[in-house]
Amino acid sequence: MAKSNCWNQFLEKTEGKEIFKAFTYTKQKRIKRLSIITYSNRNNKRKDTITFNQKYEAFLISLFHLPPASEPPDWSTYIKKEWE
Repeated sequence: MAKSNCWNQFLEKTEGKEIFKAFTYTKQKRIKRLSIITYSNRNNKRKDTITFNQKYEAFLISLFHLPPASEPPDWSTYIKKEWE
């Protein structure tokens, strides 16, 4: 309560450039948004991302590609050998 009374008195008495000081104390901090990101998804289709979750998905897809596919080995001709 004492802080708010002191603050109200300060605001009532401000003149000139002091009002700008009061404005810097009271203005809300702005959160800058990330701009829209355009990327190619795994099907090579271009997509625009707007929300945080879409951008998260875009970064995961762009930075961490799927590993290359390979065929499983054919073990039918494998010969087990004894090692010393």
